[in-house]
Amino acid sequence: MKKFVAMFLSLAFAMTSFGVSLPALAAGTGMMTFSPTSESVKTGDSFTVGVEVNPNGASLDTIRVELSYDPTKLSATVFKVGSLFPNLTPSYSINNAAGVVSFGAYKFGPAVTKAGTFGIVTFHAISSGTSKISLLNTSKMIQDGTETINTDALGSVTVVVDGVGITTPAAQASPVSTLIHDPSKYEELLAALGLVSKPADFAKYKALVKSDALAFKVSLTDAQQMAIANFITYGASAETIKLGAGERRAVIRDYFETVGRPDVIWNDIQRMSTGQKLINRNLAKEQSQVTLVLSKFKMMVGHNPNFKVLAEDIAWNTMMYRIRFPRNLVLEQQGIVKFKKIFKHTPVTPLEWSIVRALGYALK
Repeated sequence: MKKFVAMFLSLAFAMTSFGVSLPALAAGTGMMTFSPTSESVKTGDSFTVGVEVNPNGASLDTIRVELSYDPTKLSATVFKVGSLFPNLTPSYSINNAAGVVSFGAYKFGPAVTKAGTFGIVTFHAISSGTSKISLLNTSKMIQDGTETINTDALGSVTVVVDGVGITTPAAQASPVSTLIHDPSKYEELLAALGLVSKPADFAKYKALVKSDALAFKVSLTDAQQMAIANFITYGASAETIKLGAGERRAVIRDYFETVGRPDVIWNDIQRMSTGQKLINRNLAKEQSQVTLVLSKFKMMVGHNPNFKVLAEDIAWNTMMYRIRFPRNLVLEQQGIVKFKKIFKHTPVTPLEWSIVRALGYALK
């Protein structure tokens, strides 16, 4: 019964996001709050807030969190659901234009009857002033199809942003300063890079792009396939030319696996290649690998990532999105030594090599 209810509610939440009206449910006594309830940060800092749920006598199987914030002062970067409700619902979004985050999750088996952390939302402070992060009365706490939330007691966070912090800007505000040439414009690409045509190489990599896309279940149009093949064959910037064709293909494979976009964002490929965080993420893909990456990260540093610490923030993103850095063989060798000491074997998989880079470049 609960499995059916959870599936129905997931569909209902998705319908709500498309403007289909649903009948109102009765209010209850379940509590939804934030922890902490106040934050003092500096412009440029990232910080996290936890969404806490207290069933308050109910037996919960589904939660929907909807919150608002001032998009002129804050931007949301990512949310992560916790272990209480491990199954992410299909309908979720971060809308930094409107200042709204919406996400939900459910569970099968025994219902949740004790208070705990439902999820963590990461924000980035973009301008000074005082702002509130508020839970909206469209948030939901469901017990077998029945609404149990007390919408008169929803929590909020007061955020004071002042001065300039020492952390790097959030991904949304991180520009690519170097010139990127569009690989879909073949003749302009060759002229801009001063390269000659390599039809044999292009044909080889076009076939490999097709097989890579199939392997990672990414559906490409012929135009997208040709643009990616151009990138692998020629590069798109001075930095990506230095990588070489084999490493450029590896970047694309990592992009397919961690982002899964057929319409490749070339500025993000540049970021992946030069030690910067991605802007255009894929939250569904991100959620699918959080548990694995988190377990590896804890083995490396002994705790969950603290996104206020630049090194840990970059290390986490390196593992999540396989970020590369300008080559330093000494640092890479140090990363390999650290990896072998922690994990007791030689790195093999793309994730393991990203751990080497995190250890060598970010956590040095």
